[in-house]
Amino acid sequence: MYCLILCRTLMVAAALVVVAPALCDDVLQLKEEAFIKGPKVLLGDLVEVEEGPLAARLANVEISSAARPGDSRNLHASMVEARLRTAGMESVSITGSPRVRATTMHIDISREMLVASLQDHIEMEMPWDPAITEVDISRPTSDIVAPEGEMEIRWRSNPEYRYSGSGAFRGDVLIDGALYRTVTMRANVESYQEIVVAATDIPRGRPVMPAHLELQMMAISKAPRGAFTRIEEAVGQLARKTIFPGQPVTSRSVEAKRVIRRNQMVPVEITNGNIHIQHRAKAMMDGRAGDLIVCANPSTKEEFQGVVRADGVVEVIQ
Repeated sequence: MYCLILCRTLMVAAALVVVAPALCDDVLQLKEEAFIKGPKVLLGDLVEVEEGPLAARLANVEISSAARPGDSRNLHASMVEARLRTAGMESVSITGSPRVRATTMHIDISREMLVASLQDHIEMEMPWDPAITEVDISRPTSDIVAPEGEMEIRWRSNPEYRYSGSGAFRGDVLIDGALYRTVTMRANVESYQEIVVAATDIPRGRPVMPAHLELQMMAISKAPRGAFTRIEEAVGQLARKTIFPGQPVTSRSVEAKRVIRRNQMVPVEITNGNIHIQHRAKAMMDGRAGDLIVCANPSTKEEFQGVVRADGVVEVIQ
Protein backbone atom coordinates (compact mmCIF):
# COMPACT_ATOMS: atom_id res chain seq x y z
CA MET A 1 0.00 0.00 0.00
CA TYR A 2 2.81 2.43 0.84
CA CYS A 3 4.45 1.75 -2.52
CA LEU A 4 1.20 2.44 -4.37
CA ILE A 5 0.75 5.80 -2.65
CA LEU A 6 4.36 6.72 -3.39
CA CYS A 7 3.96 5.93 -7.07
CA ARG A 8 0.84 8.06 -7.37
CA THR A 9 2.62 10.94 -5.68
CA LEU A 10 5.51 10.73 -8.12
CA MET A 11 3.11 10.67 -11.10
CA VAL A 12 1.33 13.82 -9.88
CA ALA A 13 4.67 15.57 -9.39
CA ALA A 14 5.76 14.60 -12.88
CA ALA A 15 2.52 16.00 -14.31
CA LEU A 16 3.09 19.27 -12.48
CA VAL A 17 6.58 19.48 -13.97
CA VAL A 18 5.13 19.09 -17.50
CA VAL A 19 2.24 21.58 -17.00
CA ALA A 20 4.25 24.20 -15.15
CA PRO A 21 5.90 25.74 -18.27
CA ALA A 22 2.45 26.31 -19.85
CA LEU A 23 1.37 28.26 -16.76
CA CYS A 24 4.38 30.61 -16.93
CA ASP A 25 3.84 34.15 -18.24
CA ASP A 26 4.77 34.92 -21.89
CA VAL A 27 7.45 37.61 -22.27
CA LEU A 28 7.64 39.56 -25.54
CA GLN A 29 10.55 41.72 -26.67
CA LEU A 30 9.51 45.18 -27.87
CA LYS A 31 11.41 46.52 -30.90
CA GLU A 32 13.01 49.97 -30.96
CA GLU A 33 11.66 50.71 -34.43
CA ALA A 34 8.94 49.14 -36.55
CA PHE A 35 7.57 49.79 -40.04
CA ILE A 36 3.80 49.55 -40.34
CA LYS A 37 1.68 49.05 -43.43
CA GLY A 38 -1.41 50.39 -41.64
CA PRO A 39 -4.06 51.52 -41.19
CA LYS A 40 -3.79 49.79 -37.76
CA VAL A 41 -0.78 48.98 -35.59
CA LEU A 42 -0.87 45.33 -34.48
CA LEU A 43 1.20 43.65 -31.79
CA GLY A 44 2.82 41.50 -34.46
CA ASP A 45 4.26 44.70 -35.99
CA LEU A 46 5.99 45.67 -32.71
CA VAL A 47 7.39 42.38 -31.40
CA GLU A 48 8.64 39.08 -32.72
CA VAL A 49 5.87 36.53 -32.09
CA GLU A 50 7.07 32.92 -32.19
CA GLU A 51 4.94 30.19 -33.65
CA GLY A 52 2.48 28.52 -31.34
CA PRO A 53 -1.21 28.13 -30.53
CA LEU A 54 -1.47 31.75 -29.32
CA ALA A 55 0.80 33.26 -31.99
CA ALA A 56 -1.95 34.35 -34.39
CA ARG A 57 -4.06 35.77 -31.57
CA LEU A 58 -1.12 37.72 -30.15
CA ALA A 59 0.01 39.01 -33.53
CA ASN A 60 -3.45 40.40 -34.35
CA VAL A 61 -4.00 42.33 -31.12
CA GLU A 62 -4.74 45.93 -32.17
CA ILE A 63 -2.50 48.43 -30.34
CA SER A 64 -3.45 51.74 -32.00
CA SER A 65 -4.20 53.41 -35.31
CA ALA A 66 -1.20 53.95 -37.58
CA ALA A 67 0.28 57.37 -38.29
CA ARG A 68 -0.30 58.97 -41.65
CA PRO A 69 1.73 57.44 -44.51
CA GLY A 70 5.34 58.56 -44.12
CA ASP A 71 4.85 59.75 -40.50
CA SER A 72 5.84 58.05 -37.23
CA ARG A 73 4.25 57.50 -33.83
CA ASN A 74 5.98 56.59 -30.53
CA LEU A 75 4.23 53.78 -28.68
CA HIS A 76 5.27 53.15 -25.05
CA ALA A 77 5.58 49.67 -23.57
CA SER A 78 3.06 50.56 -20.85
CA MET A 79 0.43 51.35 -23.48
CA VAL A 80 1.13 48.07 -25.27
CA GLU A 81 0.67 46.16 -22.00
CA ALA A 82 -2.57 48.04 -21.32
CA ARG A 83 -3.92 46.97 -24.73
CA LEU A 84 -2.97 43.38 -23.97
CA ARG A 85 -4.88 43.48 -20.66
CA THR A 86 -7.90 44.90 -22.48
CA ALA A 87 -7.65 41.98 -24.89
CA GLY A 88 -7.69 39.53 -21.92
CA MET A 89 -3.99 38.63 -22.06
CA GLU A 90 -2.87 39.64 -18.57
CA SER A 91 -0.25 36.90 -18.49
CA VAL A 92 1.74 38.48 -21.35
CA SER A 93 4.44 40.96 -20.32
CA ILE A 94 6.55 43.33 -22.41
CA THR A 95 10.32 43.79 -22.11
CA GLY A 96 12.99 45.29 -24.31
CA SER A 97 12.78 48.91 -25.48
CA PRO A 98 10.63 51.23 -23.32
CA ARG A 99 9.02 52.55 -26.47
CA VAL A 100 8.91 51.76 -30.19
CA ARG A 101 8.94 54.19 -33.08
CA ALA A 102 6.22 52.98 -35.46
CA THR A 103 6.62 54.45 -38.97
CA THR A 104 3.86 53.96 -41.52
CA MET A 105 5.29 52.81 -44.84
CA HIS A 106 4.37 54.88 -47.90
CA ILE A 107 4.86 55.50 -51.59
CA ASP A 108 5.47 58.91 -53.15
CA ILE A 109 3.29 59.78 -56.15
CA SER A 110 5.12 62.75 -57.60
CA ARG A 111 3.62 65.51 -59.72
CA GLU A 112 5.65 64.18 -62.65
CA MET A 113 4.06 60.73 -62.21
CA LEU A 114 0.57 62.27 -62.19
CA VAL A 115 1.29 64.25 -65.35
CA ALA A 116 2.74 61.20 -67.12
CA SER A 117 -0.24 59.07 -66.11
CA LEU A 118 -2.74 61.62 -67.45
CA GLN A 119 -0.69 62.03 -70.64
CA ASP A 120 -0.91 58.27 -71.28
CA HIS A 121 -4.67 58.30 -70.63
CA ILE A 122 -5.30 61.19 -73.04
CA GLU A 123 -3.19 59.65 -75.81
CA MET A 124 -5.10 56.36 -75.49
CA GLU A 125 -8.57 57.95 -75.46
CA MET A 126 -8.29 60.80 -77.96
CA PRO A 127 -9.15 60.12 -81.63
CA TRP A 128 -6.14 62.10 -82.91
CA ASP A 129 -2.71 60.99 -84.01
CA PRO A 130 -0.30 61.69 -81.09
CA ALA A 131 2.40 62.64 -83.60
CA ILE A 132 0.46 65.76 -84.67
CA THR A 133 -1.20 66.52 -81.32
CA GLU A 134 0.01 68.78 -78.53
CA VAL A 135 -1.08 67.94 -74.97
CA ASP A 136 -0.40 70.62 -72.36
CA ILE A 137 -1.12 69.41 -68.80
CA SER A 138 -1.19 71.76 -65.81
CA ARG A 139 1.00 70.36 -63.03
CA PRO A 140 -0.69 69.72 -59.66
CA THR A 141 0.39 71.87 -56.72
CA SER A 142 1.87 69.02 -54.66
CA ASP A 143 2.92 65.38 -54.61
CA ILE A 144 0.77 62.67 -53.05
CA VAL A 145 1.98 60.55 -50.14
CA ALA A 146 0.00 57.31 -50.17
CA PRO A 147 0.04 54.08 -48.13
CA GLU A 148 2.30 51.36 -49.42
CA GLY A 149 0.60 49.00 -51.86
CA GLU A 150 -0.22 48.46 -55.51
CA MET A 151 -1.07 51.86 -56.96
CA GLU A 152 -3.39 52.60 -59.90
CA ILE A 153 -4.84 55.86 -61.23
CA ARG A 154 -8.14 55.78 -63.12
CA TRP A 155 -8.87 58.97 -65.09
CA ARG A 156 -12.19 60.25 -66.38
CA SER A 157 -13.39 63.42 -68.07
CA ASN A 158 -16.68 65.14 -68.85
CA PRO A 159 -18.62 62.86 -71.25
CA GLU A 160 -19.15 65.85 -73.55
CA TYR A 161 -15.43 66.62 -73.85
CA ARG A 162 -14.10 65.69 -77.29
CA TYR A 163 -10.36 65.95 -76.58
CA SER A 164 -10.12 69.30 -78.33
CA GLY A 165 -9.25 72.44 -76.38
CA SER A 166 -9.23 72.72 -72.59
CA GLY A 167 -10.78 70.04 -70.37
CA ALA A 168 -10.84 68.89 -66.74
CA PHE A 169 -9.88 65.36 -65.67
CA ARG A 170 -10.54 63.58 -62.37
CA GLY A 171 -8.18 60.82 -61.28
CA ASP A 172 -9.08 58.21 -58.67
CA VAL A 173 -5.91 57.05 -56.90
CA LEU A 174 -6.40 53.40 -55.87
CA ILE A 175 -4.14 51.58 -53.40
CA ASP A 176 -4.58 47.80 -53.48
CA GLY A 177 -7.87 48.39 -55.31
CA ALA A 178 -9.33 50.75 -52.67
CA LEU A 179 -9.94 54.44 -53.33
CA TYR A 180 -7.39 56.57 -51.46
CA ARG A 181 -7.77 60.01 -53.00
CA THR A 182 -9.23 61.83 -56.01
CA VAL A 183 -7.23 64.50 -57.82
CA THR A 184 -8.40 67.03 -60.42
CA MET A 185 -6.13 68.23 -63.24
CA ARG A 186 -6.63 70.30 -66.38
CA ALA A 187 -5.22 69.69 -69.84
CA ASN A 188 -5.36 71.44 -73.18
CA VAL A 189 -5.39 69.19 -76.23
CA GLU A 190 -4.61 70.63 -79.65
CA SER A 191 -4.51 68.32 -82.64
CA TYR A 192 -3.60 69.61 -86.08
CA GLN A 193 -4.68 68.63 -89.56
CA GLU A 194 -4.39 69.99 -93.07
CA ILE A 195 -7.38 72.02 -94.26
CA VAL A 196 -8.04 73.73 -97.58
CA VAL A 197 -7.43 77.50 -97.69
CA ALA A 198 -7.47 80.04 -100.48
CA ALA A 199 -4.07 80.61 -102.09
CA THR A 200 -5.35 83.64 -104.05
CA ASP A 201 -8.47 85.79 -104.13
CA ILE A 202 -11.51 83.76 -105.25
CA PRO A 203 -14.16 86.29 -106.40
CA ARG A 204 -17.83 85.68 -105.65
CA GLY A 205 -19.48 83.50 -108.27
CA ARG A 206 -16.15 82.30 -109.69
CA PRO A 207 -15.64 78.55 -110.12
CA VAL A 208 -12.96 77.26 -107.75
CA MET A 209 -9.87 75.92 -109.54
CA PRO A 210 -6.98 73.87 -108.11
CA ALA A 211 -4.67 76.88 -108.56
CA HIS A 212 -6.89 78.85 -106.16
CA LEU A 213 -6.27 76.43 -103.28
CA GLU A 214 -3.58 75.09 -100.97
CA LEU A 215 -3.37 72.98 -97.81
CA GLN A 216 -2.43 74.48 -94.45
CA MET A 217 -1.97 72.92 -91.01
CA MET A 218 -4.43 74.27 -88.45
CA ALA A 219 -5.55 73.33 -84.93
CA ILE A 220 -8.79 71.36 -85.11
CA SER A 221 -10.30 73.43 -82.31
CA LYS A 222 -9.76 76.60 -84.39
CA ALA A 223 -10.82 75.24 -87.77
CA PRO A 224 -14.28 76.48 -88.88
CA ARG A 225 -17.11 74.01 -89.16
CA GLY A 226 -17.40 72.46 -92.59
CA ALA A 227 -13.78 73.15 -93.57
CA PHE A 228 -12.60 70.98 -96.47
CA THR A 229 -9.61 68.71 -95.87
CA ARG A 230 -9.03 67.71 -99.51
CA ILE A 231 -8.59 70.12 -102.40
CA GLU A 232 -10.73 68.01 -104.76
CA GLU A 233 -13.74 68.55 -102.47
CA ALA A 234 -13.78 72.27 -103.32
CA VAL A 235 -12.70 72.21 -106.96
CA GLY A 236 -15.51 73.00 -109.41
CA GLN A 237 -17.76 74.66 -106.86
CA LEU A 238 -18.73 78.34 -106.97
CA ALA A 239 -17.66 80.90 -104.41
CA ARG A 240 -20.71 82.24 -102.57
CA LYS A 241 -18.66 85.26 -101.48
CA THR A 242 -15.16 86.50 -102.14
CA ILE A 243 -12.64 84.29 -100.36
CA PHE A 244 -9.34 85.97 -99.51
CA PRO A 245 -5.89 84.32 -99.33
CA GLY A 246 -5.37 82.27 -96.17
CA GLN A 247 -9.10 81.95 -95.42
CA PRO A 248 -10.41 78.36 -94.96
CA VAL A 249 -12.67 77.10 -97.73
CA THR A 250 -15.80 75.60 -96.19
CA SER A 251 -19.10 74.13 -97.26
CA ARG A 252 -20.65 77.49 -96.36
CA SER A 253 -18.29 79.60 -98.47
CA VAL A 254 -18.82 77.64 -101.70
CA GLU A 255 -21.73 75.94 -103.39
CA ALA A 256 -22.10 73.41 -106.14
CA LYS A 257 -22.61 74.71 -109.66
CA ARG A 258 -26.21 74.70 -110.79
CA VAL A 259 -26.72 71.93 -113.34
CA ILE A 260 -30.39 72.71 -114.01
CA ARG A 261 -32.19 76.04 -114.02
CA ARG A 262 -35.86 76.68 -113.31
CA ASN A 263 -38.23 76.30 -116.33
CA GLN A 264 -35.51 74.45 -118.26
CA MET A 265 -36.56 71.39 -120.28
CA VAL A 266 -34.47 68.53 -118.95
CA PRO A 267 -33.99 64.87 -119.83
CA VAL A 268 -35.65 62.46 -117.39
CA GLU A 269 -34.93 58.78 -116.83
CA ILE A 270 -37.54 56.69 -115.01
CA THR A 271 -36.54 53.28 -113.67
CA ASN A 272 -39.19 50.76 -112.56
CA GLY A 273 -37.59 47.40 -111.91
CA ASN A 274 -36.04 46.34 -115.24
CA ILE A 275 -37.96 48.97 -117.21
CA HIS A 276 -36.21 52.21 -118.18
CA ILE A 277 -38.15 55.10 -119.72
CA GLN A 278 -36.61 58.29 -121.11
CA HIS A 279 -38.48 61.49 -121.83
CA ARG A 280 -38.25 65.24 -121.17
CA ALA A 281 -39.88 67.35 -118.49
CA LYS A 282 -39.92 70.93 -117.25
CA ALA A 283 -37.77 71.71 -114.21
CA MET A 284 -39.79 73.66 -111.62
CA MET A 285 -36.66 74.80 -109.69
CA ASP A 286 -32.92 75.16 -109.94
CA GLY A 287 -30.90 72.05 -109.24
CA ARG A 288 -27.34 71.04 -108.47
CA ALA A 289 -25.88 67.56 -108.66
CA GLY A 290 -27.47 65.45 -105.91
CA ASP A 291 -30.44 67.81 -105.35
CA LEU A 292 -33.99 66.50 -105.24
CA ILE A 293 -36.08 68.74 -107.51
CA VAL A 294 -39.67 68.92 -108.76
CA CYS A 295 -40.38 68.50 -112.47
CA ALA A 296 -43.63 68.62 -114.46
CA ASN A 297 -44.82 66.51 -117.37
CA PRO A 298 -45.23 69.04 -120.25
CA SER A 299 -48.34 67.27 -121.54
CA THR A 300 -50.28 66.42 -118.39
CA LYS A 301 -48.72 69.07 -116.08
CA GLU A 302 -48.39 66.28 -113.49
CA GLU A 303 -45.53 66.99 -111.12
CA PHE A 304 -43.00 64.46 -109.84
CA GLN A 305 -39.66 64.46 -108.03
CA GLY A 306 -36.26 63.31 -109.20
CA VAL A 307 -32.57 63.53 -108.30
CA VAL A 308 -30.26 65.68 -110.42
CA ARG A 309 -27.22 63.93 -111.82
CA ALA A 310 -23.95 65.68 -112.65
CA ASP A 311 -24.69 65.18 -116.39
CA GLY A 312 -27.94 67.19 -116.09
CA VAL A 313 -30.32 64.22 -116.20
CA VAL A 314 -33.13 63.97 -113.64
CA GLU A 315 -33.34 60.39 -112.38
CA VAL A 316 -36.61 59.00 -111.06
CA ILE A 317 -36.74 55.61 -109.36
CA GLN A 318 -40.13 54.04 -108.73
